Amino acid sequence: MAIRGNKVVYFRFVYNFNNLQLATTKQMELRNLIGKKISDIRMEVKDFPYDGSIPLDESVSHIILDSNEIIEIPYLNSNCLLLEEALSKNQKTIFEENGNKSILHKLFFQSDSDNLITRNTNNIKDKEITAIFQYDSLYSDKGREWDKCLIQVESGFLISEKTISPKGTGQAGIWIFTSLEDLTTKIGSGFRKLI
Repeated sequence: MAIRGNKVVYFRFVYNFNNLQLATTKQMELRNLIGKKISDIRMEVKDFPYDGSIPLDESVSHIILDSNEIIEIPYLNSNCLLLEEALSKNQKTIFEENGNKSILHKLFFQSDSDNLITRNTNNIKDKEITAIFQYDSLYSDKGREWDKCLIQVESGFLISEKTISPKGTGQAGIWIFTSLEDLTTKIGSGFRKLI
């Protein structure tokens, strides 16, 4: 940590292609997300490097806010967010842009993926963040592990992320719920409103 003028700047190590590099990172208090709009959500799913017996997928996702700040979806019990300097060139939008297909087209097996992408774009993109929820114990009442917060926007939709899953299951990545009821049905109850 360093103090520069009236700003506190935090340093963290970033693991990048087997090289450690020092990155300067600014912070935002979690409560300051309320009222900001989501301009884009970018996602990349890649192999998770480890020596275990089950190959894993890893999701690296970021939200771009209308203020041009880049954030990760916060982990449980976070008070602050680290503001990212830049996106990975491999991260693709989850929304449809100028007729280009979303990264989610490759992940959906349903024949109506176009309708789902349009639905998500219409209900999340350029919508204001209204609340943040979390599962307090890492697990829902259905025993589903969930280590990231859930960000709700003015349409009632919620966005979260599953960072690691067994390879090929399609579980790693951005998760979208249409309402708190949809979240309860798919993942389970046991969440609470943080902000």
